[in-house]
Amino acid sequence: MKETHGRAGGVARTMVLSPERRREIVKKATKARWNTSFPRATHSGSLLIGTVELPCHIIQDENGKPIRLMTLCDVNEAFTGKKVAAGISARKCLVF
Repeated sequence: MKETHGRAGGVARTMVLSPERRREIVKKATKARWNTSFPRATHSGSLLIGTVELPCHIIQDENGKPIRLMTLCDVNEAFTGKKVAAGISARKCLVF
C-alpha cells in the first residue's frame, strides 16, 4: 500500500531525529495535550455594540493584556434573537 505524503513525511522525519529529540517532542506534545490549567475570568459583564448587549468575560494573557471572550451561542442569540442548542458551538469562543 502506498503511503500518503503526510505519513511518509512523518516517517522520514522520525528516521533523522535522535531518540532524545523524539522524546522531547513527545513530552512537549503530551504536556500540551493534557494541560488542563485554563485561565480564570477576572471580570464578567456585558459589551454594548450599538443596541446589542453581549455577555463577555475577561481573562489575562501571559503579558497581562486583557482578552475579551464571548461564546458563539451568546453572539448568535444577541444578533438573531434565536437560541442555539447547547453542544459543540456552545464551547467555542470568540476572542478579541
